[in-house]
Amino acid sequence: MEPLPVKKFVERNARRHTIAVWEFTLACNLKCRHCGSSAGKKRRDELSTNQALDVVKKLRDFDVKEVNLIGGEATLRPDWTVIGKAISDAGMALAFQTGGFHITPEIIKRMEEIGTKGVGVSIDGVGDIHDNQRGIKGSYQSAIRTLDYLSESNIPSLACNTQLNKLSYTTLLELLDKVSKTRIKSWQIAQTLPMGIGTKATDLHFQPSDFSVLHELTAIFSVEAWRKGILGIAANPLGYFGPYERLIRSGPHNINSFYQGCPAAKGVIGIEANGIIKGCPSLPTNPFGLGKSNQSGFENLEKIFQIGDNPYQNKINGFCSDCPFSKNCWSGCSWSSTTTMGKKGDNPYCMFRAIVNTGRRKYEQLIQKHEGDLGPFEYGINKLQRYDGKTNGINIENVYIPEGMENTVQVFREKRLDVISSVMEIFNNFRKKNFTKDVNPLGMLKFMEINCLPYNYLSEIGASKNFIDKNNNQ
Repeated sequence: MEPLPVKKFVERNARRHTIAVWEFTLACNLKCRHCGSSAGKKRRDELSTNQALDVVKKLRDFDVKEVNLIGGEATLRPDWTVIGKAISDAGMALAFQTGGFHITPEIIKRMEEIGTKGVGVSIDGVGDIHDNQRGIKGSYQSAIRTLDYLSESNIPSLACNTQLNKLSYTTLLELLDKVSKTRIKSWQIAQTLPMGIGTKATDLHFQPSDFSVLHELTAIFSVEAWRKGILGIAANPLGYFGPYERLIRSGPHNINSFYQGCPAAKGVIGIEANGIIKGCPSLPTNPFGLGKSNQSGFENLEKIFQIGDNPYQNKINGFCSDCPFSKNCWSGCSWSSTTTMGKKGDNPYCMFRAIVNTGRRKYEQLIQKHEGDLGPFEYGINKLQRYDGKTNGINIENVYIPEGMENTVQVFREKRLDVISSVMEIFNNFRKKNFTKDVNPLGMLKFMEINCLPYNYLSEIGASKNFIDKNNNQ
C-alpha cells in the first residue's frame, strides 16, 4: 500500500499509541470455532526475524509503552524469545496472550528470563463449554493448569479474557468462581463476533435483543469479580450506555468512566503477522489495513486522520443517529459494527438499543446471507430484520449461580423494570425534545444510575467509598 495522500484535515488526531497488539503468528495448536483471524497454520508471508526486529524499533520510535504478543499462539513461533527480549530491551513492557494449551513451567521460565510483565489466558467457559469452543478436548484443563503455573511464577500481572456467546454465557459466573482461586487481577469480557472462521459458527452468535440480558449479566459479573479481588470489565465491543455502563467499565468500587467512541488509530496499534498495520488488532484488514510495516503502514497510521473519507472517521446512521449518546459513542466498536452490518455507523450489538427495543416490544434479528470466505479477518453479509412481539433470545435464568452470589443476582433481578423505565424515559425525552445540542451524557447516565443501581446493597458489601460523586462532572 502506498503512502496515503493528505487531502484535507478532517479531525485532529490526538495520537497516543501507547499499546501495540501484535498478531505474532497465525500458527496455533487450538481449533477455536470463534477465531476471527482463522488461526491454525502460519501465514506464508509472516515477518522474518529481522523484519520483526525492525517492527520493534519502529514501535519504540512511536513511543509505545507496552507490546502484547498474541496469535495464533505466540510461543509457537521459534524466535519468540528473541523478539520478546528485544521488546524488553527497548524499554517497552512485554506481555503475552495465550490459549494455554501447551504452556509449561519451562516456557513460563523463559518468559520470566526475557522480562515479561504480563500474561493473559483466554478461557471461555467451564469444562466441555470451553473445549467445544476451542475445538480441542482437554483445552479447558490446560488453560486452568496454565493459570496455576503462572500463579506460581514471578510474572507480575496475570489476566483472563473471555468470549461471551450463546454457548458460554451460562457458565460465566461459574467460571469466575473457579478462576478466582488463581492469582489473576484483571478479567476482560467481550462477545463473539462473526469474523474469520467464527463467521461460520452461527450457533455462537448473539442476537441484538440478547444485549438487554447481557447488560444485567455483565453488571453481576463486575460486582462479583470485584468481591473476589479482580477487576472484571467489559472490553470495547461490549456495552454502551445502559444504566450499568460505568459499572461494567470500571467496577463497583470507583465508577468513573464510560465509553467515549472507538479508539482505533488513536490509542492502539494493531499488527498482523505479515506486518500489516491497523488502528486496532481486531479490525478487518479490509477496509482498515494501512499497509505493511516495512512499507508505508506506520506512516499511514500517523496521518490517517488528515485524510478525507478514511475508514476510521466517526459515522452514525440508523438507530445510532437517533440515540441520545450518539455523539459520545459514535456507534460503538468499529469491529462490532463492521462485522455485523458491513460498515461503521449503526451497531445492533448495543445494550441501550436492546433495552429500548425491549421497552417498545420491537426486536431485531441478524440473518446471515453469506458467510464470506472465512479467511483471516474476513466477514460475511448480514441483514437486520425488525419484528414485533416476543423475543426468543438468551435467558439469564439459564445462568448457573455459584454459592455466595445469590444476593447479587437477586438485587439486579429486582431492578429490571427500573432499567427499562429509566432507559425509555431518557430515549423518549430525547426524541420528543430533540436535544441536538448541549446533550450531557454523564447527566443522563447518572439519572439512570440513580434509578437502577442497587446503592444500598453495594454499600453493604463495601463498594460505596468511591462509588458515585453526584457532583462529579467528568
